[in-house]
Formats: sequence, C-alpha cells, structure tokens
Amino acid sequence: MDAVGGLLDIHDRTPLMLSPEVLRDWMEGDADLATAIAHASPLPDLAWHPVGKAVGNARNQGPQLIERVGQ
Repeated sequence: MDAVGGLLDIHDRTPLMLSPEVLRDWMEGDADLATAIAHASPLPDLAWHPVGKAVGNARNQGPQLIERVGQ
C-alpha cells in the first residue's frame, strides 16, 4: 500500500508486516484469504534512524548495518 505518516520520508510504499499468528494462513491459504489478511493487518509502531550506505548492498551482512550513523 502507499506509504503513510513518517514513512513517506523514507519510501513511497509501506511493506506488509504480518504477525506470527497469521503467517501459516498467509502462506497456505488462497488468494482471497491472503488479501483479507493483508487488509486486516495493522501497521505496527515503527521507528527509524539513519544507517550507513552499506545497508543498501545485499552482499553486506551483519548487525552493524542497522547501527545509527550521524546526528
């Protein structure tokens, strides 16, 4: 779906974030069930901070990628 709130500053779309309770139905259900789950899933509280450019390269791995940089 389109980005909302502060997420607009980062990206134009909001990723679908599913709770563990609906994952099996999402993966094993039909398209109608997946659509219903997507529409019913609330957006969790999100927080973000600046990270280094290395996070944009899929070859880079590790927890250091999410450490705050700057500010």
